[in-house]
Parts: sequence; C-alpha cells; structure tokens
Amino acid sequence: LDPHSFPTRRSSDLSTTYTPTPYLGRWSGTSTTQPFNDFTIIDILYRDGNSYLCRHDRRSPNPLEGQISFTSDNVFTTAVPTWLGGSAAINGTFQSYSSGLVLVAKIEGDGLTGLETIEVRLKQGAPEHEKYLVPHLEKGPGSIPENADFTSTATPEVLNMTAEQLDAAIQAIIRPPSHPDNRVEGLLILKDGYRVHESYYYGLTASETHSCASVTKSIISLLAGIAIDQGLLSLDDTVAAAFPITSAWTDSPPILLRHALSMSSGTAFSQRDTGKMLTSTSVGPLILNAPRAYGAPGDKYHYDNSLPTIVSLLIERRSGLGIEAFARKYLFDPLGISNYRWTRMLEASVDGAPFVLPSGGLNLILTDLAKVGELLLGRGEYRGNRIISEGYIEAATKSQTREGDYPYGYFFHSNEGGRHVSGEGSEGAYMALGSGGQVIWVAPKQKLIFVVVGSSWMSFEQTPVVLSSFADTVLKMLK
Repeated sequence: LDPHSFPTRRSSDLSTTYTPTPYLGRWSGTSTTQPFNDFTIIDILYRDGNSYLCRHDRRSPNPLEGQISFTSDNVFTTAVPTWLGGSAAINGTFQSYSSGLVLVAKIEGDGLTGLETIEVRLKQGAPEHEKYLVPHLEKGPGSIPENADFTSTATPEVLNMTAEQLDAAIQAIIRPPSHPDNRVEGLLILKDGYRVHESYYYGLTASETHSCASVTKSIISLLAGIAIDQGLLSLDDTVAAAFPITSAWTDSPPILLRHALSMSSGTAFSQRDTGKMLTSTSVGPLILNAPRAYGAPGDKYHYDNSLPTIVSLLIERRSGLGIEAFARKYLFDPLGISNYRWTRMLEASVDGAPFVLPSGGLNLILTDLAKVGELLLGRGEYRGNRIISEGYIEAATKSQTREGDYPYGYFFHSNEGGRHVSGEGSEGAYMALGSGGQVIWVAPKQKLIFVVVGSSWMSFEQTPVVLSSFADTVLKMLK
C-alpha cells in the first residue's frame, strides 16, 4: 500500500462526514472464482455531509443504497438492501497498486436466501469490465464454439435459412427493436439433434453456470416423474399424508400430487410468504398452512412458488435422499451434468445436507440445459438411456389444467392452442420457463430445441420476449 495515496485524518475524524474524494464514482469488477455471476457495479456517492454506496442490480427497479461508515482512511462498512428485501453487509478496503486503486469488497448475506458471501475486486473505469455491459453485436456471433457434448453440427440450411439470415435473426433476438432493454446472455439451437447455433454475450462463457430461475421447477417435475417410476410416489397421492400436522391441505377434498404439480392446489401462498420460505428452518408447515382461496383442488391454475418445495419435501421423505442428492443420482449423473450450483436454504434435508431451493435456485451451463431439452424431446430417453418413463413426460408436458384456463402441465408451460407461439410446427410444443428470460423451448414436430439464458429481470410478459423474437425470425422461416 502507498500511504500517500490516501488523505490523512486523525482517528477522532473517522466518520461519514469525511469526503472520500479519491473514491467517488463508479466501481466495477468481479470475483476470481465466478466472474460472470459475481460481476458487480457500485457507485460511491457523497451528499449532505454523508457517504453512500449504491449497488446496481438488474433485478431491482430501485437503487440499493446504504450509508457508508469509514473505520479508517481506506476501510469502510455499510449495509444495503437486496432486491428481495433483505440486507447485505459490504466491507470494503481500498488498496493502492502501481496500476491504480482497487476496491476489495466482501459482500455477506447475499443471494436469494441471504446465505452467500462473495469477494469482488473493483476498479474505476476499467475497460476490461465492458464485456459484462455490452453484447458487441456488431461483431456477430462468429463460428460455433467447441462443444464436447454436442459435437454434431448442421448448417443454417436445416432451418431453411442462409448463414447471413441466421446471423441477422440472432442479432434481432439478442437486441429486439421493440424491447432494447432485453438482455440475452447465451443461446443454443438444436435441430434433429444437430447443433445449429451456440453463442454467448455479456461475458458469459460456455463453462459458467447461469441462473435457471423457475426452470428449476421443471427439473423438480422430472425428479417427481423419476420417483413415480420408482414406485415411491403416485400422482394420486394425498400430499398432506406425508406431513403429520393438521393444515388446510388435510381438508376435503384432498390436494393430490397431480394438483401440486399442475399449480392447481387451490391454496394461496403469497409473495410475502415466499420471502419467509427462503429463510425458514421449517418450510413444510409454512407451506401447508397456506389457506385455500382458489376453489377445490384442480379447479383453477394459480402460480405458486411453494408447490415445487412441497413436492421436493415429499420426494425426500419417500426416498430418504435430499433433493439435491436425488437429482444428482437419478438425473444429473445420467445426463453427464456435474457443473452446477444450487442455492441452499436454512432448512435441512432428510440426509442432513442443506435443503436446496426447488422453486428457482438451480444454476446450470447452457449446454446442460440443452441436455434437458434433448431428454424431453426423447420422451424421457437420452442417448439410448431411459431416465424417465415416456408416459410421465407425455403427461407433464401437455396441459393438465381445465379447458379455458392457462395451459400448464406438471411444472411445464404448454403451447396448447398456440398460447405462446402459433404455427403448425409449434403444435404440441412446450417449455420450461424462468424469470429473467430463461427458456427451454421444445417443439417435437420440428425436432427443435431452443435454449436461452439472460438477465431481462424487468420483463414480465407471459410469453418471453426472447421466444417471441425467435418465433418472428427463425420459426418464421422454418416450415
């Protein structure tokens, strides 16, 4: 450290009234372990005699700001809100090197469940961090990258497109003119099992995991199917029977597993309760105490973040394995998926491992999401290996809700009636969908899989903008 790089103060002067002139402005950077996931932007501000830190988060429409307290000339601490309403502690140290100042920030209490701690190294105006902010569309996606899992490739002609047409379509998908703030970070197209396109943007790489958000729910559906195939569960099981407490779930008529999987339990689990669930040490009773507010089970579709959790708890109790261990043994290992992260919760699994967030805590690489798509297109079979029964895949991916209601399967979104994409080729299509623009689109008629990940967190369209853009470009050409 160079002591001359910092303003001098007496110990009695250490307070937020100090003007941190060398530190004001925008700082950006990332960690050494998870560069894409941990990329951070903060502003250090000074106003009305106080110093503030403002953390940028694409998932929050409002600034996440906290007042800074300096504990020495180059060390500070603060607490800032998280996008979910919690609070993260940030401890920062400014370090001076020949190349300039570096802010080492340790962020504690972060993430969906407030259990993550990351350490990032931030710089002012660092050009190397630009790649996380702009897609560099003018360069085009270039050639298809190496991919050890999908080595067979096909030219754009299989999509009835020239290379130039596909390139223009990809750029329109990445930056749709009607939604310029939409942010696509990776996409992959498979046709007849061949990889036609794969590209990454905003600093994401092929080896880095990306948040799946509610695509995680579809993974839980597949695990439920495996448990059913093993005889551990039945679609007609009464869910509450596995939990020895009196609750609204024990009322008549009973809520069956099929009702939980199709988001038609009739119970009302609020967003506020979802926040409680993330940090609860007794998740089951919290979910089971939700009142019935949407009619009898099976009457009405109502999207509910608690239902994948109660299904996961049921799988755990019947199998004796934690849901992560069950997924690893019966789904991930057979698919060759090893590079993943799963947000842990305060709840403990039946095998003593941390319970992981079933409603949206899984992080996978783009290629492994494509493997899930191939498993679905193969009706439960992946490269000659039967993983899930064909009967369950067929039931899970077609609408299980009442006619006229939103078409929803077992934690899968159905395209029944052309609800999301019209056209003969998209009849019978379905998708796993996650907030922020995470999509696995499967069209059996076209033998087509479209996988995309992104950070369009302020987009709440029922049909993701990226899927609409795909339909308006690639699917429009594919007959």
